[in-house]
Amino acid sequence: MDVTINKLILDANGKIIEDESGVLCEVENEAGDSSIIMVNRKELFQAGYEIPENNFNLCERGIEESTSCSGNDELDASTKSNVDEWSDESTRLLLDKYADYLKLVGPMKKFKNKKIMWIQIAKDLEAVLGIQKTYILCENRYKTILRRKRVSDKNNSTSGSKRVKVSFENEIKQIASKDDSIEPKVLQSANKFVVNVKSKVKSSSEAEISKIIKNKKTKSSLIETLVEIHKEKENKKQERHEEKMRLLKSFFEKENIHKDS
Repeated sequence: MDVTINKLILDANGKIIEDESGVLCEVENEAGDSSIIMVNRKELFQAGYEIPENNFNLCERGIEESTSCSGNDELDASTKSNVDEWSDESTRLLLDKYADYLKLVGPMKKFKNKKIMWIQIAKDLEAVLGIQKTYILCENRYKTILRRKRVSDKNNSTSGSKRVKVSFENEIKQIASKDDSIEPKVLQSANKFVVNVKSKVKSSSEAEISKIIKNKKTKSSLIETLVEIHKEKENKKQERHEEKMRLLKSFFEKENIHKDS
């Protein structure tokens, strides 16, 4: 999907709303704009939502419509916690855990890959806050926060635009200090380019560039020295030649004078 599912829309009785096209959901696009659309169950399942089959499917198979075929289902406690939108508390816990676990992801580390890390974060949410979220929902929430940050940053860097507050800015900064992929090394503002370079650690590419520049300076200095030496040799050679010519000229002049006398 080109959008992220934020939450399922429930009616006044806490029931999901659906028809033959899918379940009513709030979604968000890459630009950060939200809308309400129908999303089919397959896409919901891929996004990490676990929704029990409801009576609508029975009606679709030909059973006569009755009060039980309303198109809505009561959600059990487990599903309800998956449907509930994220609170500031649960989002902060997710971001804090991500910052803590990021350095533990990789071969021969606690988490072999990020999927295993997200599974652990989902367990932490349940253990600490008592809410159940699939690892996919946790990952999607993280991506949504980053996307909203990019939208806010773009707006705030545009001249004349009203400044928009970046949600969970402190938590994102904490993650960015450990993950260079969060913020590009060169950021474009309204009037200038700002180079975002870590003060203590140089990347391997930066070190290589620095080494190349240093080598070029060294080579340039060496070439200049050799050129100067060559020029000096040529000048001395020319001076010796001129001195030799003067001596010869003087000798021949004396010789001619002697003959004349």
